[in-house]
Amino acid sequence: MKKEELSENNIDKENIEYGKFWIRTGAYLTDAIILMLIVLPVTYLNITEYKSFSLYLILALIGFFYKPLMEYYFGATIGKYALDLKVTDTDFNKLTLQQSFLRSSILILPTLFFIPISYLAFNNPEILKINSFVEYGQAIALNYPMQNYITNLMQLILVVEIIFLLTDKTKTERALHDRIGKTYVIKTKKEK
Repeated sequence: MKKEELSENNIDKENIEYGKFWIRTGAYLTDAIILMLIVLPVTYLNITEYKSFSLYLILALIGFFYKPLMEYYFGATIGKYALDLKVTDTDFNKLTLQQSFLRSSILILPTLFFIPISYLAFNNPEILKINSFVEYGQAIALNYPMQNYITNLMQLILVVEIIFLLTDKTKTERALHDRIGKTYVIKTKKEK
């Protein structure tokens, strides 16, 4: 094999296998489950018992930074690692921190709008009286309808992501966030 066919990570550029839709979906769902197992119980207790905006902010920051930092430091989130996927730049090298955050920006930016809404909610005496997780969600939706718009925007982004991934004519299986960050998701082990 010629030296110029290898990236700095010794990846054979000629025989790359890109992460396909279903395996990437599996990695995404694995990460979502992992984050939910950590964040959801604490969020539940925060809404029903503690009522702390600071705790909410810590949980939000965990959600914001999980994906970009894992992909920057390790080349993969836990879900991607479990399914033998790796995120690289378009030369198949390690991502820069900027690329990693840029790649995650279309998910991070809309969720940043939840922070001021949550700040208002955690300082709203009427909402603070609520001790039911479901009633809390209903009160937020009623008092802060902007949250519904943000949620709808995030769902639209997810649909656009899927469309980009499924209609990629280059066969590199790139979603919109891959294009924004100038990245690829590749298989680290060949299927037999």
